[in-house]
Amino acid sequence: KLRSIYFDISKFAAYGQLSGIDLNKIRLGATVDLDEYEKDNPRDFTLLKRSKLSELKRGIFVQTDWGNVRPSWHIQCAAMAMAHLGESYDIHSAGRELMFPHHENEIAIAGSLTGKPLARYWVHCDRVLVDNKKMEDIGSDLSITHLMEAGYTGREIRYWLITAHYRKPVHYSLSRLENARRALTRIDACVNRLKGVSEGETGAEVDQLVYDIKQGFVGAMDDDLNTSAAIASIFKQIKIINKLIAEGKIDASGAAQVLEIFRSIDTVLNFFELGGKSRDKGVAKLIAERESARRDGVWQRADNIRKELSRRGVVVQDGKIDPNVAESDGRD
Repeated sequence: KLRSIYFDISKFAAYGQLSGIDLNKIRLGATVDLDEYEKDNPRDFTLLKRSKLSELKRGIFVQTDWGNVRPSWHIQCAAMAMAHLGESYDIHSAGRELMFPHHENEIAIAGSLTGKPLARYWVHCDRVLVDNKKMEDIGSDLSITHLMEAGYTGREIRYWLITAHYRKPVHYSLSRLENARRALTRIDACVNRLKGVSEGETGAEVDQLVYDIKQGFVGAMDDDLNTSAAIASIFKQIKIINKLIAEGKIDASGAAQVLEIFRSIDTVLNFFELGGKSRDKGVAKLIAERESARRDGVWQRADNIRKELSRRGVVVQDGKIDPNVAESDGRD
């Protein structure tokens, strides 16, 4: 119509299956497109839009049999994906708000062209909220760069982001980032203890421990990529690891097995620090002694050990992790 090309969604039987939208309930006169276009059926979406004079002057057009047009967002995305990934690929991910109509339109374009599904799996994530509001609603320009300039590492930011399930909103606050920092400190302390193990004995407990770490992680990730549950499982096992080390029930070989399973898990999570040996084999011993002193209420001793750890470049942070943010803590 008027040298623009539209897609008749009534010709594509699978339209609406991704989002579950009831096409019969779409109000006549409403548009499902992301631009204001004239069309015979308000439910039909644009494939190629006739270029305006201002666009023609700037060279924003493609010559076709129907005239000079520009491609819609929908056909651009489908074309780029198919050009680089083929007619059908495994996973398409994006924000939840794009499921309808944008992704429905991509599916219709590709499916009509090839007869194949554009993607086997569609993964839609939720957004980051500030004070329970969308960032664009409050004019926030929060970015990863801003957080790093505020002193948070990419590792800490990553941990904070994946403590929530991808289909749930992530709530931003400095206290939540601090909780992520403390959680990583606990993980690092456990890793350093394992690296520092030189004496002990390894029995069936370690084999069971390695099995439980792997199964807890795999089971959670198989449950719709439940990173929150996966991290909670890791913290549960960290408590067991610390207990076994304190009781001398892990030797160097057993510690290496645990570190290896952590290394395997980290190919997905990517927030462990496992490279190289511990800088000081005495660090793990000092951390254990400090924790023992704190449990026994010998605060002066604990404080002295903290100062010694600081002298060696090891920062120890105490404090309970907010379960509303880092529910992965695994504490009772």
